[in-house]
Amino acid sequence: MMQQENERPIVGILAQEVSDIISKKYPYSKSYIAASYVKAVEGSGARVIPIFINKNEAYYRDIIRSINGLVLPGGNVWFYEFDDKTPKENGYLRASEILYEEIKKRNKENKENFPILGICLGLEVMLFIEADKKECRDTCRPNHSIMSLDLCLGYDESRLFKNMNETEKNIVDILQKPMHYFSHQFYISHEVMKNKFNNDWKIISTTKLENQNTLIIAIAESKNFPFIGLQFHPEKIYEWSTKQKRNHSQEAVTACRYFFDWLIKESKKNKNKFDNSDLENALLISNYHKTFTSGRLNFDELYLFDENNSTQILIKQTSLIHCVI
Repeated sequence: MMQQENERPIVGILAQEVSDIISKKYPYSKSYIAASYVKAVEGSGARVIPIFINKNEAYYRDIIRSINGLVLPGGNVWFYEFDDKTPKENGYLRASEILYEEIKKRNKENKENFPILGICLGLEVMLFIEADKKECRDTCRPNHSIMSLDLCLGYDESRLFKNMNETEKNIVDILQKPMHYFSHQFYISHEVMKNKFNNDWKIISTTKLENQNTLIIAIAESKNFPFIGLQFHPEKIYEWSTKQKRNHSQEAVTACRYFFDWLIKESKKNKNKFDNSDLENALLISNYHKTFTSGRLNFDELYLFDENNSTQILIKQTSLIHCVI
């Protein structure tokens, strides 16, 4: 008998510290979520709540027992100080670790199906945690390029691809075309992935750094849990800055949507819910204002949170409106 799916999934998206560039442009902001992630999740059929950084463990556990999936987004957070490589206690890393370990536990002990989609930094932080917070990444020149993916032998048996329907199977051909936006200065090499993570993670796709011969991980998935990590940025189909190369063709949209569609399909297998609809509605990201940042940053829109996790909108660059939840 087929289990009835959850038709009202909610996905959490983790906030992160603002970069120096964002901080200079928007001094009140302490953390943010790029609106492109929200658009991607909502476009695939789920609702979104923001998950804030610098909260206690009880906050994260309460969130996890009430939502159905998690996005660990890309961004610009350092895991360690450059002088001695000791782990830096920052909000994104700490929250990611609590969420990641709690979700693993719920998948294993509670037999929940609780998916995680980690994008760029999100892939890196999952493997960083798996490596007991020992650095497993290599560095490269800042890379902002459109690249193709090379699918590995056995990709069709992966969690990500094995349940494709007939209309989705053409995506396999599309994925191997040069249309995936990579923006990073760290990467996980194929060699490191095979040597350090082969017992628990499977390589689904690789690519080569632009103008180099270095083979890096493009897609990886957990062998034990519904966790997928991407080094590239499928959410960028919702960003329109002309300063960076992005493919907005229909094929690119179809391919990029697939990863969020996968996340939502998996989230619908999860029955978690909030205690009541009032609490659920109060926590949705729809309660928060977006700031239009195109022309000032490489993002079109950001949810910018101050130290109280409230949002503000700039009105004609002068006055401020507060939205406090």
